[in-house]
Formats: sequence, C-alpha cells, structure tokens
Amino acid sequence: MVLADGTLWQPDDPHVPAEPGLPVLFPLLDDAGPNELLDKVRYNIPATAENSKNERFIRFAFYGLFLIKKYLCDPMGQKKLVRFEAIKSFSNVLQSPENIKGLWHEYFKNDHPITLELACGKGEYSVNLGRQHKDRNYVGVDIKGNRIFIGAKTALAENLTNVAFLRAQIGQLTNYFAPNEAQEIWILFPDPFLREPKAKNRLTHPRFISLYQQILPPNARIHLKTDSKELFDFTLETINEHECIIHECIADVYGQGKATGALAIKTFYEQMHLAEGRTIYYVSFSLPQKPIVYVRKKKVNIDADEE
Repeated sequence: MVLADGTLWQPDDPHVPAEPGLPVLFPLLDDAGPNELLDKVRYNIPATAENSKNERFIRFAFYGLFLIKKYLCDPMGQKKLVRFEAIKSFSNVLQSPENIKGLWHEYFKNDHPITLELACGKGEYSVNLGRQHKDRNYVGVDIKGNRIFIGAKTALAENLTNVAFLRAQIGQLTNYFAPNEAQEIWILFPDPFLREPKAKNRLTHPRFISLYQQILPPNARIHLKTDSKELFDFTLETINEHECIIHECIADVYGQGKATGALAIKTFYEQMHLAEGRTIYYVSFSLPQKPIVYVRKKKVNIDADEE
C-alpha cells in the first residue's frame, strides 16, 4: 500500500503490523469517512484505463471498513446499536408503521389536534410542548433512531402520553398521515442544503410543502426556525411564489426580544448557534387553498458532440 504522498508502508515498519489489515486502517478512519480514506490510502495499482474499474471496488471496500469501524469498533457506534435496539421496545416509537395512516387518534386514544416536529432530532420541541400542552398530541419525525431515542426515553420517563415519535423519511409523510390528520408543523434548524443541486432537499422546498398540503387542513400553520439566512430567504421566496399567508416573520428572534412561548424553547443545535453569536430567524405561515404542484425536473442528457 501507498499513502497519497507516495510513501510506502513497508512490512518491517515498526509502526505497522507485518500483515497490514484492519488495525492499520482503523486509525485512519478516526477523522475520515470512506471517501476521505480513499484519498489517504490506495492500493498500488497502476493508473491505467484497464485498472480504473477497480476504483469502484476499492471505494466499496473502504466504505465497508468505515461501517465496521463506526458500528462495531467505536464505543459511540456500539452505543448507537444499543439505542437502535432499545427503541424497538419503546411504546412511543413507531418505525415505518404500515397501518397508522388515519389512525393516529386511536393511537393517542383521544381526538386532540396533532402537531408534527419534522427532522426532530432529539425531540426537544415535541417533549417541551407536550409538557406544556396536554390538550395536544405531538409526533416527532426523523429517520435517525439514535437521536429519537433521547426524546422518546424522556417522554416515557415523564409519562408524556401525548408525545410519540415516527422513524421515517419526511418525504414519505403521506404514507403515514391521512388528509387533515395533522394540524400544525414545526421545522427546527433543518439542514439548509446550501448547494443549489441539493435545494430540493430543503424542508420548505415546494417538493415538501406540496406534501404538507396533503396532510394539513386549510389555514394550518407551518413554523420554521433557523440560523440560516439563506434558508430563511429561500422560504420567504417560496411563500411568496405560492401565495402562502405569512402570520409572523421575525428576522432576529433574540435581538427583537421575541423568544417567548414556544419560541423560547432551545434545541441542542440552537444553543450551539447562540453560543457562536448566530442570528435566529423565524417565520410562521399557512398554505394557500389552491393545490401546490411540484413537478420533478427531468434530467437532460446532452451529447458531448452536440453544441
């Protein structure tokens, strides 16, 4: 094997086992993912067209090592596995349930309105709002079971029967909620996906708000709280483009002294952002009566020989 700088790993190197294997590669994984690792260490294969097909195999091999390191060897990885297993027995966690659509009120055993916290992470808002408003039900939605574990465990310990968690992709909300089944949505410090090709992944992109419209009743409110000026501006543009109704728009929640009520709840990431002196933005809006139609753009293949 060779390092990216061309340095060879010799069998007699006192810092390397005689037969380099996983123990040699694992230290390199401490601060690098599979792609970064591929740049750090490569097999000494001649850079020819014939051997270029090995690149993909090597990438998959390193990705496999990355997963082994992450989930089987690191204490943190082992903790995630423990949490993944634990939430299987949590009564307030539903993992991609097949028969919940239209039956959430039966699950909660009441007819209280339902608020969703999307990309909920540790579920700080669902838990805190659940404590304050026993006359509402809260569902935190996230695909990351490791984070859901924290909020779900807290809710169980405090017997918050009005708080639940759904482990699922947000893009599949209509598989789990019937029309008008949810009455409110909170989106708190989501990934802003600043690169333009990833813009469709923003949770206030028309791709998503068209889904929200299918599960919310008319005039239901959607709340966005973010430290990203880019996402805030993008959301305002989307709101105007689709003729949504703005109920409240705050360009600096803490600077304007607006951190009261629900806005006073601080998520883990919000506390980090505030410590860094970042501005927190907030907007509350409802969707228009007319349907929001999102048309997926088709990829256009352009012949390299065409101008």
